[in-house]
Amino acid sequence: KITTGITQEKPDLVFNLCETFRDDDKFDFNVTALLEMLHTPFTGSGSSSLFLSGNKEISKKIFSYHNIPYAKFFVVTIGATPEVPKNMNFPLFVKPNHEDASIGIDDKSIVNHQEELSAKVKQIHTEVKDDAMVEEYIEGREFFVSILDIISCALFPLSSLIFLIGPETSLKFTLITRRSRPILKNLKTLPLFLPKISLRKWLAKCKKLPWKFFVLWRLQTTPAWTCD
Repeated sequence: KITTGITQEKPDLVFNLCETFRDDDKFDFNVTALLEMLHTPFTGSGSSSLFLSGNKEISKKIFSYHNIPYAKFFVVTIGATPEVPKNMNFPLFVKPNHEDASIGIDDKSIVNHQEELSAKVKQIHTEVKDDAMVEEYIEGREFFVSILDIISCALFPLSSLIFLIGPETSLKFTLITRRSRPILKNLKTLPLFLPKISLRKWLAKCKKLPWKFFVLWRLQTTPAWTCD
């Protein structure tokens, strides 16, 4: 149905908002691969980027190859018992190796001893059905950087995340869910850089162009999309 819809509509650009296909989050990169095979331009990352970023362990190995700093980690495969390496100490942060949008993350993701670690790893193995990634907890500030690539990499104002989970004296982190995104309320814009052109002006120019846009949304057993 996806190929039929694209063939019939012949869009100039697909706004790819697909995060899952047939209730499986790991298939999102397959949708972009299909668009690439159809030679249809689309927004967002390509299939290879989505595939690599969907596996945190592989991503960190790529960072290591290019000498990019990252948090120390180890992966506990399904059914295995977590053993903390000698070069890592508590507190640690536990998350699924493949998921995003805070799936499998809650107030018990920060663990302070072996018992909490084993319990959280078991939860991810049984409930999320994924390997568990265990990282060193690094306290600090977090920033978001938005880049509009098609206009000479225009850089939008930086945003700083305000951590609101936990009391002032506790270790902090923020949950980002797909249904409710409190992160949008917890972002503070830092006017350090200004884009060469505002997004509003750019979109206004796009509206005057005779383009056909095709929007892919959350694809379930019966694919659904909207066209404009």
